[in-house]
Parts: sequence; structure tokens; C-alpha cells
Amino acid sequence: FSRIQYGVLVLLPYAMLVVLRYGGGGHWGGATVSNAWLAPLASLPLSVPHLRAVAFGGKDGADLNSHVGGTALLQFAYCVLLTTSLLIFQ
Repeated sequence: FSRIQYGVLVLLPYAMLVVLRYGGGGHWGGATVSNAWLAPLASLPLSVPHLRAVAFGGKDGADLNSHVGGTALLQFAYCVLLTTSLLIFQ
């Protein structure tokens, strides 16, 4: 169950970008969503090695420790890109 949960929690923010773009009313706190939603997608390729190792791979235990830090960097990159794009397209 935890592998599925990891995969969902890593991919859900990207899915929410699409939902907010096409079904969220068109604005995020005054920013126009038409362009702002694209920038965080640049961090999606960073998720591939972590998803392969944790959600779809056979690594267990201590072998997953490096992917914990990698997931934190992925979340940070996503947040920086989202925040920057919302500020630019405000």
C-alpha cells in the first residue's frame, strides 16, 4: 500500500495543475492560470527516478533513503516553479 500511496502523492500535484487549469475557474489568487500552470511541469522529469525506485521498483529499506532526499528536492523544485510562475503571470 505504501508504494501506491507514494506514487499517488508524488503525481497528484501534477494532476491538480491540469484540473485547476481546465476546471478551476481560470484564476489562482489573481494570477492568470493560462500560462502559470506550465512551469511546474518542468519538475516532472525529476520525479521519474524516484517513482521507478519507490513506487514501481524493487528497492527496500536503506536503499530508499536517497530517494527520500530526492523527493524533498522534487517538492522544493515544484514549489519554486509554481510560486515563480504565479508571481510572473499575476
